[in-house]
Amino acid sequence: MKYLLRASSHGNKITVIDNLVDTVIGKMSCDPYGIVCLGQEQRGIEWYADNLNMSADDLIADTYFSDRYGRINIKKFIGKQVSYKQPYLKNKTYLENCIQHYLDTWPKDDMTAVHGDLTLDNVIFTPDGARFFDWEHFTQEPHPWGFDILYCLLSALLLPLGTDQFPTKADYTKFIEHLFTLFDHGLSPDLAEYPLSRYRKIFRTKSCWKDIIERSPHKLFPLRYSELYIDIVDDQITRRIRHKRYDIFKKSALSKEE
Repeated sequence: MKYLLRASSHGNKITVIDNLVDTVIGKMSCDPYGIVCLGQEQRGIEWYADNLNMSADDLIADTYFSDRYGRINIKKFIGKQVSYKQPYLKNKTYLENCIQHYLDTWPKDDMTAVHGDLTLDNVIFTPDGARFFDWEHFTQEPHPWGFDILYCLLSALLLPLGTDQFPTKADYTKFIEHLFTLFDHGLSPDLAEYPLSRYRKIFRTKSCWKDIIERSPHKLFPLRYSELYIDIVDDQITRRIRHKRYDIFKKSALSKEE
């Protein structure tokens, strides 16, 4: 028995089928763009497996590619998913699992390859921790370290809301706490301050995002919002980052005086 999960989601021309009788997810396409995306997915999974110290065969059951057809059968992670529509605080433990998995998996380089669509919708929580899937937007074009995990945190902060609604103070506070965990491991303030504006600039200037934006202008969620909304959220995040930095500096100075 097979179960259709998706058909041409966000214009990618890929059909996704769950083979309920076994342990694989089948992804296939007859469209040139869809075949390219499946090739990116294969390369992304291979990159991911390598950084997990695994073989690609541990994650991919089989593949087939020709000029007119592409297929990749991906082994399922056994675990649970959570809704990205839940408020940030409700998902905080799951987000911390994502942060830890990112820290454990991604190379500690200033610039790195990216998953390209890391939201809670593309995470399975297994007994061994978070696992990331759906690598169709994978690219090895260098992006700043932390690009994917900050994108994930921002999506968890904003996607549960309407495009004219704003996070609560409590959600902002926990989000900033998570950011400072990432700062301790190398996240650059150049990416984290005014983050929505940073992502919009990256998406609009790096060539690897061009086809995604043309086919689905709202697929990359920072592109959905008005300039005013982005200015307000960016200002709230950046002010909180700088305020917390000042508090840390002040406590450190007082401690040295004592």
